[in-house]
Amino acid sequence: MKIICEDNLFIEREDLKFGYIPRVIERELPTNVFSGFTLLSKKAGEYFSKCDYIIDYQDIKDLSFAELNQKESDLKENMDKLSLRILELKQRGRETEAYQLGISMQKVSFMVDTLDRYKNNKDIIDEDAKEILDEKRMY
Repeated sequence: MKIICEDNLFIEREDLKFGYIPRVIERELPTNVFSGFTLLSKKAGEYFSKCDYIIDYQDIKDLSFAELNQKESDLKENMDKLSLRILELKQRGRETEAYQLGISMQKVSFMVDTLDRYKNNKDIIDEDAKEILDEKRMY
C-alpha cells in the first residue's frame, strides 16, 4: 500500500518485494525497513507512484468492511477470468500472451493480498497512515 502526499511517497515494506524493480530504483530503496510505511527517495517514489497494482491508501481508507470485501471479491473474480483466458491461450499455443496475462494475474493477486492484509491490520495501518498524513496535514 502506498500513501502519496505532497511530493512524497510512503510505501509499505511488503510492496517493496513484489515484481521486478529496476536496479537504478533498487539502489534508491531503504535497506532498514522492517514494517509499516517508509518514505522513499524522489526517484523511487516516482517509480512506485506509477505502479497501479500497489493500492493507494487514500482509495480505501474510508471503505467499510463490506466494501473492502466486495472490492476483494471483484479482484478474485478478475483473477478467475484471467486464469481461464491464460489456459485458453496456452491451449492455442500462444505462450507469450499467456505469460503476459500471467503477470497481470500476479498483480491482481498482489492487490488481493494487500486488501486482505489491510482488513486484518486495519487499526494498525490506519494509525501509521494517520501519523504520516497528520504530519503533512492531509488526513
